[in-house]
Amino acid sequence: MFHWYASSCIGLVLTGRFRPLCAIVHALPDCQARTMFARDMDRRFREERHCERIHDIWLIASLLRGPSS
Repeated sequence: MFHWYASSCIGLVLTGRFRPLCAIVHALPDCQARTMFARDMDRRFREERHCERIHDIWLIASLLRGPSS
């Protein structure tokens, strides 16, 4: 859970939205930097498609939370 919070804080600093960095990067257009970041996160977290999984979890949670006030 600490990784999620820390990543969301980084996302807040970079984009102004409390969203995990991996979810932000996954939503970017496909490019070499995005691919390299995703591969590095796969290696660090020892799982395939880490950024995609984080993005999917964040998206489902945001849909369950509903629109922001």
